[in-house]
Amino acid sequence: MKKISFLHKGFILLCLALLLAFVNVGRAGAREPASEESVKAAILFNLIRFVEWPVSAGADSSSPRIVATFGQDALQQRMVAMASSAELVSRVSALEVADLDQLKDCRDRIQVLYIARSAHKFIPQILDLLEGRPVLLVGDQEGFVMRGGMMNYVRENNRIRFDINLDKAEKSRLKMSAKLFNLARVIVSDGVARERR
Repeated sequence: MKKISFLHKGFILLCLALLLAFVNVGRAGAREPASEESVKAAILFNLIRFVEWPVSAGADSSSPRIVATFGQDALQQRMVAMASSAELVSRVSALEVADLDQLKDCRDRIQVLYIARSAHKFIPQILDLLEGRPVLLVGDQEGFVMRGGMMNYVRENNRIRFDINLDKAEKSRLKMSAKLFNLARVIVSDGVARERR
């Protein structure tokens, strides 16, 4: 019997999380569906297994990823709560960033930054502060990847999907596994947004 590699197991977990997103979120008659925020947080915490940070980013593959949140919304609160769960505490550490000054102080320690809807007005300043740094920028608003983000959630009918901006990720020296591409709705590459089905 063939052994399943760690990466393969992680990919299966990501696919299962996305399957939950596709089937259960907001569907009438679904039996106790996972909340939209829980599904989105699960997607992110599984997705980051398929992102490779440069060695200079300060965390090797065995260290917990520092996921910072800027601003507050229901997803931000769910992410912070999930990151402290027994299942995730060994590979994810949550950091709540209160303002731009704190972000400036911690920008060299974080690997992921989720920008809550309440903080979208600060996107230009956040992009300036993190320019060229290996920080995965995640948003929860349609079009975020076209404004400089690297990943945003989108709701398509009753499904939660995500868009990816490969150009921005590569500029920040982040490598995304090709396995993610088949799960994305839109991929921005070479300045062109291509929709996938």
